Amino acid sequence: MMAVTRLPLTSITTMTEPMTAPIPVTVRGPVNRGLGTGGSGCLGSAMSPDRRPYDTIRDRSPRTACARICVPRCKERVLPDDRSLDSAATRRCLASTVVRVAADVGISCVRLPSETGIRLGYVTSSLSEPPTELLAGLESLGAVVTPVESTMRTNSYEFSTPHPLEGTAFTYHRVSPGSPGTENPSFLRRQWVSVEPLLTEGESESDDLIVPRAGAGPRRYRLEHLDILHPSGRDHFDIGRAPPFPIDLVTTWVDGQDPGWQRDFERAASHVDLEALPRFAANRGRWTSRSELRYSLRSVWMYAPFVRRIFVVTNGQRPAWLHESEQVRIVRHGEIFPDPAVLPTFNSRAIESVLHRIPDLAEHFIYLNDDFFFGRPQRFEQYFSRGGLTRHFRSKRHLDPDPPRPDDRATVVGHKRTRALLRERYGIESDHKFQHAPYCMRRSIWQRIEADCADELDVLRHARFRSWESITAVSFLYDHLAIELGHGDYAELDYAYAELEAGAPNSQVERVLNRSLDVFCINDADSEADDGGSGALEGLLARRFPVLPPWEDPSRSATNGS
Repeated sequence: MMAVTRLPLTSITTMTEPMTAPIPVTVRGPVNRGLGTGGSGCLGSAMSPDRRPYDTIRDRSPRTACARICVPRCKERVLPDDRSLDSAATRRCLASTVVRVAADVGISCVRLPSETGIRLGYVTSSLSEPPTELLAGLESLGAVVTPVESTMRTNSYEFSTPHPLEGTAFTYHRVSPGSPGTENPSFLRRQWVSVEPLLTEGESESDDLIVPRAGAGPRRYRLEHLDILHPSGRDHFDIGRAPPFPIDLVTTWVDGQDPGWQRDFERAASHVDLEALPRFAANRGRWTSRSELRYSLRSVWMYAPFVRRIFVVTNGQRPAWLHESEQVRIVRHGEIFPDPAVLPTFNSRAIESVLHRIPDLAEHFIYLNDDFFFGRPQRFEQYFSRGGLTRHFRSKRHLDPDPPRPDDRATVVGHKRTRALLRERYGIESDHKFQHAPYCMRRSIWQRIEADCADELDVLRHARFRSWESITAVSFLYDHLAIELGHGDYAELDYAYAELEAGAPNSQVERVLNRSLDVFCINDADSEADDGGSGALEGLLARRFPVLPPWEDPSRSATNGS
């Protein structure tokens, strides 16, 4: 029987707020500055994927086990090869699997500081006996477990006298993903997580815990100061601290190739003079589906573990590859529009104005277009403060001072109408735009907007296409009001925007996909045609986001189910 010590429950703290969705793997316990998070892309890492060191910023918040937040010295980093693209996600998947299997066999895992990867430790009173059940469980899941021989060495500044086991040989293990076929990318096989013994000579929390293998942190800890990891339904770590409130994500989607949708479109268009609408208000490219939703949701799964639940808003369509669950739910327009007589609608601005009416939606939520993608691990503090303030990402671009002009795009027309509303209703003078980025919102602020701007919202929701009279409720009205009312603040994201050419990826798109960004958008709103580039774009996105979430059916390709 292996001599594995179970850590005392007094070392573990729990969340005080109940969560309906599985809680991501989260570090709990007293603050320990020696056990900081390491790199933002990979827990325990102090190096960027391209091997440049991070600058470390100390977080002075009390009683948080994640004591460091690391940011790169360069605002933008270019990912040099395929290996770097998803190494952080791969290691998090491995580490979470180790934590889950360890919990199943009664072993508690702790996190150790590391400069280049993820180190996990288990407490034992013997260096000679490996955690056989844990290793067997990992191998049964297809992981490759490699033993590594090492020798216990202590240091003079932490140990006044040599430890009795000084020079003792011991074995730790590296856990790597399996490679069942030649199609498995080689960079996945080069990723690993170490599982190491942590030696204790007693069962009291006052006893010292010895780390036999040298690394980035101290070699001696108190048992009570260790950060204990907990398993979850997600195959990755929670980056940074868990949010103090639920955060949901909302995205909108339509399949413009669906014959039923096309019939509804033609019927609605027959009652409107499309040529009289603002520019690009009704072009077909706006509703073309190129499998962006599939990979947008993969990016959420890989890089935004703080998201509790995802709502996909559609006109009743359903991607064939998507399984509804507690984590992902389809919401139909008829569930959220107050007047069903305005449906079907082809006005994305109208749909955005009713997103806050989704049943069971959290007070704090992020709205993400289906052509938005997270490009690296995210923290909830990038979108909401711990006190609930929403983050708003201001653009460097400004509106021209003129009223709507005949040659203005539909987006600009909506912004200008909203600018006039802000001036007349609230006395707010502003012509700056906000980035086409994730929109952070609160339901309570939307209730205020519903009360103040009922007539304007009614006009917007009754316009089946973007019109000359419609305002822009999201990306202009909400953002300015939230900041003016003191419920929001300006922030910055590493963000990029790229446009397809006739539906096909170009050099601009490829550059964006190969950069390390918080968020990027690949947009096709103003294109009328698709010259067969959808398959090329899907191939690029599939390589960029290879990790399948549990709601995705891998047997259904995007071509037979968008």
